[in-house]
Amino acid sequence: MEYNELDVIKITVEHGFNGSEFKTKAWIDRGCLKPDRTHDALIEKLKTIYNVVGVVGKGKKRRYILDDKKEVQTQRDYNYKGTQLTEHDSIMREYIFYQLIKLSTSSFSFKGWADKLQLPNLISETAKINYVKGIKDFYVTKDEGIFNAHEIVLECISSVDSRNISVIRNSFRLLEKEKRLKVDEVFISSFKNYANKIIKESITEEKYNLIIEYIRSILSDYELTYYEYIKYLHNNTGSEKIAKVAELITLHLQNVYDVDRVYKSYKVTVIDTTILKNVTEEQFNIAYFSRLIKLSRDKQNRKQYIGSQTFWRRFYYLSMLLILKSSSYQIENIEQLFDEEYKSEELFITHELGTFDELFA
Repeated sequence: MEYNELDVIKITVEHGFNGSEFKTKAWIDRGCLKPDRTHDALIEKLKTIYNVVGVVGKGKKRRYILDDKKEVQTQRDYNYKGTQLTEHDSIMREYIFYQLIKLSTSSFSFKGWADKLQLPNLISETAKINYVKGIKDFYVTKDEGIFNAHEIVLECISSVDSRNISVIRNSFRLLEKEKRLKVDEVFISSFKNYANKIIKESITEEKYNLIIEYIRSILSDYELTYYEYIKYLHNNTGSEKIAKVAELITLHLQNVYDVDRVYKSYKVTVIDTTILKNVTEEQFNIAYFSRLIKLSRDKQNRKQYIGSQTFWRRFYYLSMLLILKSSSYQIENIEQLFDEEYKSEELFITHELGTFDELFA
């Protein structure tokens, strides 16, 4: 679909960005952005929401072509050297390619590929319980209502899940561009039969789009977004409202289309192994967690996180470090990073009662 600049900035705000474009001198004076780094950053924000982002025209006549909205919003990669890959990106891409050549041609969603290739996973129920306990033990206040340990854990786990999808998506895109992979998009419907077995079937793109629009229309009736819906399906993360509406959507899909859900799958075929680097799992994990930690720190530095009155946003980076420190993964320098961040927040954080009153008074 085609949007003007005002509309696309509003879209980014709806998806968690701070609308900083509205505060630029160019916007205040002219009502549109200059073709500079602010404009480039806006496009990068849109790319976390849509797979297809295009721009036509100039100045106030500039229009944005947005299509193929992502099922799960990905994290923005703060790489200000344009399309140049970081060393960590290259290591992760080569590790993924090396794992793919061991497999036969297969088809999964991006999340399915992340699970198949065994990217870091913090989502097990046992781990969740331990993380929640760790968060509760760490953040002690007079008023337990100030923070919700379960919410903090789910937000951090959701970020890791989104990061995994980004790593898979970006690696596939670059490997396909290098003609080392062939990636075919497949549209899938799934439902449970009478034996409670999940049955998957290929459907046309037209039917997929029709069902997605049907889902969006139901969500719109309840003032919910498709992103909230997908986030709930992936991680069981969200409000009681989205949980009830998701259940309602499943019932409607069963009655109208005889399916429980639809999603995109990506059939991957390795076509050229001339360039092959044996990247170990240890090397991958070092690159992965280094990048995740940097992106988490960048996220914490956003205006809506630094000054937020929402507990999980205000202490997002510290909480992420605490969870990573508590995980089963061996993460380089995690203790040092955690201690440094803890010390930087020492005015607000202690194991003594009542200290958060200073921040949330």
